[in-house]
Amino acid sequence: MTRGKILVLVALLALVNLPLVSSFLADRQVATEGREVVAEVVTTQSQGDAYVVWLGFTGEYAAEQPEAGWPRRVDEATYEAAERDGTLEVTAVPGEPNAFRVPGEVGSRTGLWMTALGNVLIAAWVLVTVRRSRRRAAGVDPEDGEDADGPMPR
Repeated sequence: MTRGKILVLVALLALVNLPLVSSFLADRQVATEGREVVAEVVTTQSQGDAYVVWLGFTGEYAAEQPEAGWPRRVDEATYEAAERDGTLEVTAVPGEPNAFRVPGEVGSRTGLWMTALGNVLIAAWVLVTVRRSRRRAAGVDPEDGEDADGPMPR
């Protein structure tokens, strides 16, 4: 592989895996630096078995907060408690606007699957590129019906 293709590979890997790494680092930061705080429930929404609460913070936890609050998908019990009490106790990091976790939060594996798919596509691109470069290095013309592994069966 050429230097340019290696740089493209590194850039693609970084872009595809950045959301996963960012989420992992945020979770770690909440676990190590987070403090228990009470968040105000701005609004709630349920659709079938999906429950979402939008939370608002005050003081040092309100940095760059959207007007509608921060959405989190939660389980039914947490949703009912949020509607009933108007507040939820969460673990948040001061000064980090989106670094908080709600007990009863329901995660999604969509990002993980998209990252895995991106990595598989990158691996396929690398395999095709390496195979083509080996053909060129061996001086094999694809029009001759041969590849770098020898003649094609007939």
